[in-house]
Amino acid sequence: MIIGGWTRLWIVAVSIYALITMFIAYETSPSSNALKNQWINEASVVLSKAISAEEWRVNIQKQYEKKANIFDELDSTAKKVKILLPNNKTINGVPLHTPSDVIIQKSLKSGLAKEKDFLLVNSDKIKRTLLNKTNESAIAWLEKVSLNPTDNQKIFAPVIAKLNTKYYKKIKDQEANKNRYLLKLLLWWLIPSLLIYILGKSINWIISGFKLSSTNK
Repeated sequence: MIIGGWTRLWIVAVSIYALITMFIAYETSPSSNALKNQWINEASVVLSKAISAEEWRVNIQKQYEKKANIFDELDSTAKKVKILLPNNKTINGVPLHTPSDVIIQKSLKSGLAKEKDFLLVNSDKIKRTLLNKTNESAIAWLEKVSLNPTDNQKIFAPVIAKLNTKYYKKIKDQEANKNRYLLKLLLWWLIPSLLIYILGKSINWIISGFKLSSTNK
């Protein structure tokens, strides 16, 4: 079989185009590592908020106990106290045993505090701890927390379970999107390549027709 000049040119051109397409696929294809890093980063924020909320609840409980001792012989439920906020400001007129999250909302609404004031545990520190592990080890730990938490981990196990479910779905969707993306790139390579081949053959056929007409004359 003799391969004509146009076919050889086409083979070289589509081979170069294929290499370019493969490079684009490699560089732009959705990465599971990027998604796992995002998972770990979000987990550090979720853990920070959950642990901070628990520490704040314990802090409030201690303040209530201290204040309640003053009202031992009185109806403590009718008494209102002053609560020290994490930023060292105080909120007045808080009924004893008001839930800690209600105090947070009142502080934010009144402008006495900001959300970051209640983040008693730094998310960056948690993130560094998680990133000291491999992505797989960190995610395995998050899975263990959601499925079989220790007593101390039970305070944040529900929010971690919810986060894990969210990222399981994202990873599953990413695999489906990746396959669709690769198929789209394949079509972007295949269709132009075939069109160029057909165009070249058509031009060659037309030129051959003109040559044949000239020869017949």
